[in-house]
Amino acid sequence: METKISLLTAKKKKAVVEKYNIVNNSSLILKMEDRNKKRMHAVVLGEYLQDHRHLIQGKKVLELGAGTGLAGMVAAALGADVIVTERESAMPHLTSTVLANSPNRKHWKIKASVLDWTQPIHYKTYSDVDVVLGADIIYIEETFKDLLKVLMSLTHNRIVQVLLSCKIRYDRDRNFLKMMEEHFSINEIYEDHSRHIKILSLQRL
Repeated sequence: METKISLLTAKKKKAVVEKYNIVNNSSLILKMEDRNKKRMHAVVLGEYLQDHRHLIQGKKVLELGAGTGLAGMVAAALGADVIVTERESAMPHLTSTVLANSPNRKHWKIKASVLDWTQPIHYKTYSDVDVVLGADIIYIEETFKDLLKVLMSLTHNRIVQVLLSCKIRYDRDRNFLKMMEEHFSINEIYEDHSRHIKILSLQRL
């Protein structure tokens, strides 16, 4: 990976606050309830997007299970029109992080929105989405069926590309990918060997 996303500062008050250096020597501030490992998957995905910006530049991008929204915000900084999504309970931190990073970026297009995987999504709701991002969203077995339904809805237009950063750690993860292969062509397009994180590209069959 040529373009690294580096941690500049980290501090803890009521919440964890981290500042990351990204593309064009700009920076992003992340606000978290705790320093969870999920953000490292977002860092790897963000680095990949910086090195392959043609995949998202000028396109409509939706991030699933955004957490801190790092990958989505990198996409916005690279010129994508972005929706970062989370469940209702996770929205306060996601929204505040997006707002904290917005004042210095007058031209970026990004908004935070609730997307509940357990609820049906009409395909027309996100019919203009070109690319779907997900950082470490393959890890809770109980969510797998709902995640598959969401991805099926978002890729109703079969030209939509899905990019997932993940660790395939357990049999349940591999079983989920087998289930996905019934509906998607899945290709491993990158692996960060030092972090043991892969990036998968999914295209609807």
